[in-house]
Amino acid sequence: MPPSPPFNDRQLTQVLTWVFRLQSENCTDEDRQKFNRWLGQSAAHQAAYAHAERLWTETGQLKTAFDIPGLPTTARQRRPKRLTPHLSG
Repeated sequence: MPPSPPFNDRQLTQVLTWVFRLQSENCTDEDRQKFNRWLGQSAAHQAAYAHAERLWTETGQLKTAFDIPGLPTTARQRRPKRLTPHLSG
């Protein structure tokens, strides 16, 4: 049995919500600041974020590598933005 990830389902759901918000054209500086505060709250949040970033990158690679029915051509051609937290420190 593989080891449990260092984050729980709730944290993964939270970070995926953040990922989609941060990728949105409507994402504000306030959203980014809130995300950075959330990210800095725990190592589990950071682990969940690292996992989500890997998923986001892998999904982007799949979109460009395969002709996925129903996926608009522009989405296949556009590479996902790299998710980089803006930690203040």
